[in-house]
Amino acid sequence: MIDQQTTESETCELRVIVGSGVAVRRFAASIGATNLFSLSGMGRLTVWPMYEDDHDALHRAYGTGDWSDQHIRLSSRDVEQCAKCSVGERLAYLEAIATADTFHQAAAAWLDGTMSVRPTSLSLNTAGQHIYRPRRLWPLNMALGALGITPTSPETDAMAESGLGQFASNADLMANAMPAAS
Repeated sequence: MIDQQTTESETCELRVIVGSGVAVRRFAASIGATNLFSLSGMGRLTVWPMYEDDHDALHRAYGTGDWSDQHIRLSSRDVEQCAKCSVGERLAYLEAIATADTFHQAAAAWLDGTMSVRPTSLSLNTAGQHIYRPRRLWPLNMALGALGITPTSPETDAMAESGLGQFASNADLMANAMPAAS
């Protein structure tokens, strides 16, 4: 799970498109991607781990547009594509990067073609710094909450409830998650 606990040499990066199977398939189909996975947690979500090469291919397919100033790797054309792919469905973009001394999350979500969580981020130096924002207001949890994933107890969060919290990185997800049915 990506959180504030990583070793000195380890960098954990999770960058995904997650949502209903229909919406995620629409988005991944922009470049013919087929490496989709099913999450076993609440909501039965489908997830597509997105790498830089995938993002570059998406921009070749539909253009780049302007980049967000919200510390999130989404361009204006990415936002438009997410809205288009979420019509009648639910979709979110999530990114999380953790190293031994930094922690960053960013996310956005769309429901039925409309942005329901605007791009938001949380970054900090983890050396002795405490996060005062409640976990339910962390970007990943807010976006997953918009998709209908809610904690069942005060000890859990939307990342854990969705099943996504068990994966530390895209590589971990690809190696250990269940492939989505086609």
